[in-house]
Amino acid sequence: MGNRTPYISAFITLGILGSFQVFSNDILSIAVFALAFISFYKGLDTHIPIIEITACIASLQWLIGPIIAYAYGSTDIRYEMYIEADQYYVFALPGTCFYLAALYLFPAEVQQKEFLKGLGQPILFYRGVALFILGILADIALRFGPGSLAFAFVLLSQLRYVAAIYFLFSGHRWRYPFAVLAMTSLVVRSAESAMFHDLIIWVSLVACYWFHTVKWTPPKKAVFFSLGFICVFVIQIIKADYREKVWGRQEVSLLATVYEKIVLQQGFFNKHALMAAGQRINQGWIVSAIMVNVPLAEPYAGGETIKDAVISSIFPRAVMKNKKQAGGQENFERFTGLNLENGTSMGTSILGEAYANFGRFKGVVFMFIWGLCYAGIYKLAIRFTYKDAYFLFWIPLIFYQAIKAETELVVVLNQLVKGSILALGGFICIHKFIIPSDEEADDEELTNQEEENPQLPESN
Repeated sequence: MGNRTPYISAFITLGILGSFQVFSNDILSIAVFALAFISFYKGLDTHIPIIEITACIASLQWLIGPIIAYAYGSTDIRYEMYIEADQYYVFALPGTCFYLAALYLFPAEVQQKEFLKGLGQPILFYRGVALFILGILADIALRFGPGSLAFAFVLLSQLRYVAAIYFLFSGHRWRYPFAVLAMTSLVVRSAESAMFHDLIIWVSLVACYWFHTVKWTPPKKAVFFSLGFICVFVIQIIKADYREKVWGRQEVSLLATVYEKIVLQQGFFNKHALMAAGQRINQGWIVSAIMVNVPLAEPYAGGETIKDAVISSIFPRAVMKNKKQAGGQENFERFTGLNLENGTSMGTSILGEAYANFGRFKGVVFMFIWGLCYAGIYKLAIRFTYKDAYFLFWIPLIFYQAIKAETELVVVLNQLVKGSILALGGFICIHKFIIPSDEEADDEELTNQEEENPQLPESN
């Protein structure tokens, strides 16, 4: 099991330094992100780094994004930081660091590398086909089915991306074309809607699994990470212009926009484009707006949104008619004091929600507790892989919302609970009933024969 004690000690130390403001906030923030990235870079060699990805995104959006905003400003005044840097980081640094320290309390699952080495079987290809078909059917049902079942259909539609992982590990000669096919609908939908969060998250997660199907040298691994960073950065640079054209119903091509912004306008060297990219990763401006508005204009919620999130994640909308709506608009407007246009949704993020409920000190305590809860849920999910390593393919379905730093707690908990139910139920159905392995089918047949023809006790 991988020892994470050095990371935990470092995060706690950096958080304490940030809370007393005795060192440069820029240096402390960069150090936090560097630690998270190093753990991700190293961890990918031995396991699927869900925790490490979560840490990278949180430190990037809550700490590094605000550094860029304070240094260079924003292309839109609405996305400026609303308080001075020392006022922001005195909460954001310890809040982020203690959250990350809690995430790292459980040892890394370094044995996953051995699991993944021995998972290649042809039957995985056919299970992937079944999951792909189920995902397509769910996507169709989402468009025509009742609104009360929309979230269930959204979850089921994501089985296509789980199918991509099955294809990659199948060893089948058509594994790569089918894996690309499984992800194509996500690319098309992102291009049509100009919303790229799901694309970045799912492609990153599937790429982590693909990483374990290939032999890597240190230079090749460095290239792999560099290309991933460049792709994400390109999306951040072109996203604002592309989204404006798409939402304005103009004729636009994603590839043409990339060529225009990166090649013609030299987006990697254009200050305005870089500011826009920094603005896209910065979630600190929302947290800073909350810190201005609460408790001056809006009192601390005192755990109200936490309780609502827990209740909403447990009870379905069919049972709970006034169930909390996901999307973030209600909490965003309430706690920031800012208005959103109709149809626009922004999450407060869990860091912002922590301050809105409890203030500075108790908010940091809550972030640590939430980190423990997240890590505990992850540990429970991983324990199931000890019984059947194939369940490792379903882990992203449980955590893909939780690893986002901009998502509020009601969305995260809803995904964790419903995603866990779907992952466990879907895994059992696919592996035990729809396409069981030969050994499982033989065991089931033998059990049925024994039940129909019980043996008589032997006579002496």
